[in-house]
Amino acid sequence: MRKSASLEFRTSQSPLDLNNDDGFDFPGTILPNKYEVLSMPHMEERKCCNCFYCTPMLKLLDWMEPSACRRWGVVLCMISTGVVAGVLIGLFAPSWGPAASMNSNSGGNESNDATINDTTAVTQGNESGSNGTVGMIPSSMPSPSILPSNTSYAPSPFDMASLPTLQQGPPPPLLDRKDALLSLLLQSSKVPSQSLSYAQYQATMWMIQDDPLYLNPNTNQTQYIIERYVLVLLYMSMGGIGKSNGGQWVNSAGFLSELTTCDWMGVTCKEDGIVIEMIIFENNGLSSSIPPELSLLSSLKHLDLNNNDITGIIPSEIGLLQHLNYINLSHNDFKNEIPNSLFNCSKLQYIDLSNNNLVGSISSNIGSLLDLTSIALSNNVLVGSVPREIGNLSFLESLSLHENYLSGPIPPEIYNATSLRSIRLFKNTLNGSINDNIKHLVNLSQLLIQNNNLSGTIPSVIGQLEQLEFLYINHNEFQGTIPNAIGNLVNLSKFSLSSPVLFFWFVIVLMK
Repeated sequence: MRKSASLEFRTSQSPLDLNNDDGFDFPGTILPNKYEVLSMPHMEERKCCNCFYCTPMLKLLDWMEPSACRRWGVVLCMISTGVVAGVLIGLFAPSWGPAASMNSNSGGNESNDATINDTTAVTQGNESGSNGTVGMIPSSMPSPSILPSNTSYAPSPFDMASLPTLQQGPPPPLLDRKDALLSLLLQSSKVPSQSLSYAQYQATMWMIQDDPLYLNPNTNQTQYIIERYVLVLLYMSMGGIGKSNGGQWVNSAGFLSELTTCDWMGVTCKEDGIVIEMIIFENNGLSSSIPPELSLLSSLKHLDLNNNDITGIIPSEIGLLQHLNYINLSHNDFKNEIPNSLFNCSKLQYIDLSNNNLVGSISSNIGSLLDLTSIALSNNVLVGSVPREIGNLSFLESLSLHENYLSGPIPPEIYNATSLRSIRLFKNTLNGSINDNIKHLVNLSQLLIQNNNLSGTIPSVIGQLEQLEFLYINHNEFQGTIPNAIGNLVNLSKFSLSSPVLFFWFVIVLMK
């Protein structure tokens, strides 16, 4: 039977010890009104601690035995304390620590959070296979009205505002594959994400979302990824897409496939099967302009894009190709000047920029390309003089500057290039006379200088050029007679003189 409880109070002067059956001593509880419990037998036996809510809990455990009551009382006390602490933390934690400082920042952080949320939403949508608007163009990209009408490739939906800003240095190795790949490609293009051209955007999205190889900068060679991106960009920006059956290109075998770039049409790599050394896309229907990212093919030695419909300018970044020894951009529609940076490619042996619409003059820096064997700048709109520095090119065999608007005399220094086999300077406005030093060009087989304003007499030393096969000097202002020494040119097969009188005289010389 339960004992009846009787309460007695006294003024609290010192703690009161209550001994229980188990030998534990619990100090008396100092009540809020400064009174202590003196006699409440059954509650004293069940008392578990001095907390202010212990007494109400004892009422809940009043039916238990004293020892059990104390144990369960401790448990309930700890649980209730944890609940109260959790509520307090939930109410006041937002105003503590880093969270408060973040909330106190300006609206710039809010926009960053929005960008991150947008990126997460787009990524989750793409990975879950959600359908979006095919071919969506981000707000920062050109409107469809100014894009080429033949563009049909539609990258997966992507919010351009969510692209990260350009960072310096290699991508962190722990980045997610998409983030690491995007960071690497943005660094390669050297433009912020908001300034990407439509072709750069297409190529970037293909590499991230649609490339069957699923490349990852954290595990794959970054140079291989960059070079694959450059070829994809070249393909997308120069007419490879836009029409049915593979766009405008005559042959695009392998492009945008699971094959390695070394197996794509017109591409040749080193023996390692990774680094690109040669690109040959001649007569293949290429259009638009050359992307400056072409300079990222750092090991490129041979570039042949002749006989296409390429427009725009020759990018100055091409001067970064330090291993380039062959470049042929002839029979296109390049405009503006020849970039001076081209002459930084010190290993160049062959240059053909003929049949374009290039303007300006020929830089004297051409004389620094000491390995050069052939120069072809004909059929452009070049003005100025023939650079005398060409005489420094001891390996030069072919000089073709015809059909321009070059003026001034033929520099005598040019005759120091003793390896010359062909000189083509016709259809310019050159003046002056032919210097006797031409006799040093003992390997010369073609001398085509017709349709200029050259004057004076025909030097007899031309008769010493035993290898000469083609001699065209017509439509100039030469005077005098044809020297008899020309009769010594036993290999001469084609010739053209300035007037019927000189021609008749030349026939007589040959008959002798």
